[in-house]
Amino acid sequence: MQGKISWGIAIVVLAVVLLGDFTTGTKAAVVIGAFLLHLISQQDKRFRRVENAVGILDDATNKEAANKSISYRADIILEPNWQKIINDLAKDGGVEPERFVKEIYADKKLNVKEGEGVFGKLFRFVYFSDGISGMTQIWSDRHKTFVDKMEIRERLFSSEEGMNFAWIGHDKYGENRVGTSIVIAPHVIGFPEVLPDGDFLDEEKLGEVPFWTIIQFLTNLDKYVGIWGSMYMIKTFPKELSDLFEKHEIKYDPWNFEDYGCGGEPKKKLVENEWTKQNGVEIYDQKMREQTFQSPYLTVRIRIEAFNL
Repeated sequence: MQGKISWGIAIVVLAVVLLGDFTTGTKAAVVIGAFLLHLISQQDKRFRRVENAVGILDDATNKEAANKSISYRADIILEPNWQKIINDLAKDGGVEPERFVKEIYADKKLNVKEGEGVFGKLFRFVYFSDGISGMTQIWSDRHKTFVDKMEIRERLFSSEEGMNFAWIGHDKYGENRVGTSIVIAPHVIGFPEVLPDGDFLDEEKLGEVPFWTIIQFLTNLDKYVGIWGSMYMIKTFPKELSDLFEKHEIKYDPWNFEDYGCGGEPKKKLVENEWTKQNGVEIYDQKMREQTFQSPYLTVRIRIEAFNL
């Protein structure tokens, strides 16, 4: 279309110059004007190529394409249920839970430093996703740098030597998982020991969370409900997600809602939206500070901020 316009301009100008009874100055003005129109046409084509690449054209087809991707930042906090984990490990070691940790810190052979290791801590990642390029970046507070994946892989209890061999063959902990590394990630927590690539066997997992399905659902709320849609309090999840919650014993906990310091009750008015109706979803017109998902061994807290809406 743009090429036809350019050729049309050229033909009109040529006819004017050759056949028109104008002064030399008028003819020059027409030629200059046509040249400027040609430059504008070329610039418009460049802008349209850029707009098409980033999905911001006005036509319906490109709007639909733009909705297929979204750029966002997700703040993710992982909070292991340390009491339940220690209860399990103490049971494996034949020790009462309340004595278990004290005995580890008191064991001179292990030389564990209290407060080191991952025991008793929670972990924060910031996940950046660019919907246009598909690129992602992950910041880890624990590592204090950008990392390749959202994962903590360390011993529960550290020591001066770090990954030492004091746990191996120990008369009390030699066969206990407390001497191996625990893996804590948004989608899984457990003690992988067998596979050489560090992945899990099913029996090595303490628990799983359908993290990426949750993220997809929350970003869909941003796309189809509106800005901050991902941070509305949720009453009913889509069936696919509800089934996964039941399978993995996940509980949605809407405790951390935004009351702006007033201490009031959460709003119970439902948001009217065509997409939520079509997908069997119900959300309250109530903003959340974080979206919280609890499994028996791991709580995942998420806050999403979308950009290109």
